[in-house]
Amino acid sequence: MLRLMIATFLTLALALAAACDDSTGPETAVEVTAMTRNIYVGANIDLLLAASAQEIPALAAELWQDIADTDFAARAAALADEIAAADPHLVGLQEVSLFRIQSPGDFLAGNPEAASDTALDHLTVLLNELAAHGVSYLPVAVSTNFDVEVPMETATGLDDIRLTDHDVLLVRSDVAVANVEERNFTTNLQAPLGGDISQLLTVYRGWTAVDATIGGATVRFVNTHLEPPEYVPQVQASQALELRTELEATDLPIILVGDLNSAADGSSTETYADFLAAGYGDAWAVAGSGAGHTCCHAVDLMNPTPDLMKRIDYVLYRGVVETMAVDVVGDEVADITPGGLWPSDHAGVVATLTVR
Repeated sequence: MLRLMIATFLTLALALAAACDDSTGPETAVEVTAMTRNIYVGANIDLLLAASAQEIPALAAELWQDIADTDFAARAAALADEIAAADPHLVGLQEVSLFRIQSPGDFLAGNPEAASDTALDHLTVLLNELAAHGVSYLPVAVSTNFDVEVPMETATGLDDIRLTDHDVLLVRSDVAVANVEERNFTTNLQAPLGGDISQLLTVYRGWTAVDATIGGATVRFVNTHLEPPEYVPQVQASQALELRTELEATDLPIILVGDLNSAADGSSTETYADFLAAGYGDAWAVAGSGAGHTCCHAVDLMNPTPDLMKRIDYVLYRGVVETMAVDVVGDEVADITPGGLWPSDHAGVVATLTVR
């Protein structure tokens, strides 16, 4: 009888302990806040792809003036306001631009030396603004994407101006990270620069990823910017398939953020639907209120009211992840800078998720 009582007690104790230690129970859920933000290069640089070689120097000068007019210093302050207010653990940034100038330029002499004098560095400006707001974020993964240099007219002759595009993954300074990846896609758009098919520009796109540990939960956090579909839609489809295939290698829960350039209503490409079919959830589809449009304000950022017509920026997830709350930022008149500029041509998305 005593042995039976002891055995029964141990059975009940073990069952109780297992119930209290159930790793799938709600008491083990950890809240993770993730944000995606396309911060905008500052001008419609796609115009360069349609220009002739003769048109490029004057057009480059116009675009450089547009970039000055869209005042990234002021926009960075507004972006830092958004990040400080949302306090995300993880932030994916796209179109993080580095502009360098060589004066006088040597492009027409074969460009033997790449422009190297920094004229505008989005990442440095934004990190300084975040520090000024009293919040600490670290750029733990940076993909270097397309890197293009062209001649530019100036009052004294021709300079060379160089744009290097990055996607950047920021983490709050209290988040531990491991397994950092910074990758370019194997399939990228190729376009003739100045209409010369002998000088093809490869428009590299990429993705960044880390294993991020928050409150005892570890997630694979991924940030990407896929090619727009206007030129060759198949490029975007190939990039999306490559990314999904790469992410199959992890058993961790995945939070994937970025500008997919694929409308949620299916009006552009199948990329968004393909992610859903592959088992990804969409935070906005679960908990968002309204259309959730994120693209796009006017190229000069001076439209007085929101001009967002499609949803192409996402917080997606796969695994034991649930959406608690989601919001679009940068889509209200109150977000406009004192100089009348929207923080970006895109709105951003912030989602709070529970991860087990």
